[in-house]
Amino acid sequence: MKKVLAIVLTVGMTFSLVACGNNKEENKINSNEKNLDNKDKSAYKNISIEEAKKMIEEGKFQLILDVRGEDEFKEGHIKDAKVIPDSELENRLSEIEEYKDKNVLVYCRSGKRSTKASEILANNEFKNVYHMHEGMIKWDGDIIK
Repeated sequence: MKKVLAIVLTVGMTFSLVACGNNKEENKINSNEKNLDNKDKSAYKNISIEEAKKMIEEGKFQLILDVRGEDEFKEGHIKDAKVIPDSELENRLSEIEEYKDKNVLVYCRSGKRSTKASEILANNEFKNVYHMHEGMIKWDGDIIK
């Protein structure tokens, strides 16, 4: 009887773990979608280069934030972008605090540093953060040198 009970409990616990899932990426995406609807402070939206270009053309961003290094920025950046390297962002938030309720586009070279930067902004009450997740490596629009 004890063996049967132990097997039933083991199978039940295993089923619970599998059914609940633990896909961090899926949870992050679902969390971001919910947060965008609720304007939660921990939300940002991933957008493609095409979406970013369209929104830039329409003047929808009040801040375009390049989080690469100064040297990378000088090699070429999106028009009107402000550079604050991701490694300095948390200490320089006061420079962009006026954009907390504005549309902010964040990008880097490949999307890795800008993911981190988007999270920092969202966690510091920036409510309309748009992350260009493909990065400058795939950017085919105009650049300023």
